[in-house]
Amino acid sequence: MPTTKDLIGDYIDAEGRREYYEATEEPELYDEACTDLTVIKNSLRRKIDNVDHFLVEVDKRVHLVDAETEALKDEIERLKNRRKHIIATKDFFNKILLPMVIKEVGTKGVFETDTARYKLYQTYGPAEIDSEKLDKKYKNTFGIMFDDILAGFYVVLTLILAMIVKNLL
Repeated sequence: MPTTKDLIGDYIDAEGRREYYEATEEPELYDEACTDLTVIKNSLRRKIDNVDHFLVEVDKRVHLVDAETEALKDEIERLKNRRKHIIATKDFFNKILLPMVIKEVGTKGVFETDTARYKLYQTYGPAEIDSEKLDKKYKNTFGIMFDDILAGFYVVLTLILAMIVKNLL
């Protein structure tokens, strides 16, 4: 099957022959050129129809992928929300329910079951620090200078330790 480029080249040649035979007034050759031109036009139409069909199929696939992407985005958002709620439930158990059970039922800050042993200090998790109170207290001139002084002491201490280690080696 000829390519589109070949068909366009044949079309240009056939059109040129048709115009030439029309000008030379040779009816048999003119009719043959017109027939050739019609055959080439029909081949081009079929070729373009196939390209159109292909492009429509490509557009369908693009739209399917877009729809699938949107569906997956919604699913990801749903799973993120679900994870957030599961973590909130876990925090409720660890920070409120387990400490209450250990205090009420446990002995000396320990509550044992058949499968686990809970200690009171393990259930509270990391200590929470109220950053707003710290920020208000140290977000002034004193806080900034105090931070710089502490950093200076840290540098001096690090240099002294480095010199001690260097002298020992």
